[in-house]
Amino acid sequence: MAGDIGRAVAHPELFLSEAKSHATPYSAPAAAAPAASGGPKRVVAVTACPTGVAHTFMAAEAIETEAKKRGWWVKVETRGSVGAGNAITPEEVAEADLVIVAADIEVDLAKFAGLPMYRTSTGLALKKTAQELDKAVAEATPYQTGG
Repeated sequence: MAGDIGRAVAHPELFLSEAKSHATPYSAPAAAAPAASGGPKRVVAVTACPTGVAHTFMAAEAIETEAKKRGWWVKVETRGSVGAGNAITPEEVAEADLVIVAADIEVDLAKFAGLPMYRTSTGLALKKTAQELDKAVAEATPYQTGG
């Protein structure tokens, strides 16, 4: 490197000419797709566990907190021991960009037919909420009813 500096000082025109002949234009990498960076803005979710007590409600709270941190509108329906709470309306379903189902039991999801859906467990939704929401955005697939 010291030799290059000495050559540049002693013969600047020659050094610059060589540098120019070896240079290649910089090309910036392609920008990421806008959808990937923005993500969904309206999320509906359903949480349910076998007893319908602790995990159902703690997972719901974790999803709400993380989604709001991201600036998303979110509504979480809890399907617990006392039935469905905070029920998602047909209008909210129609406006949703993404459905997240954090359930450890089978739940009726017919009202979400055709919407991008991501399924996980209440445990992962509670313990790894940010990671699960990232995966939901990346991996959700349109929900199709079995019939």
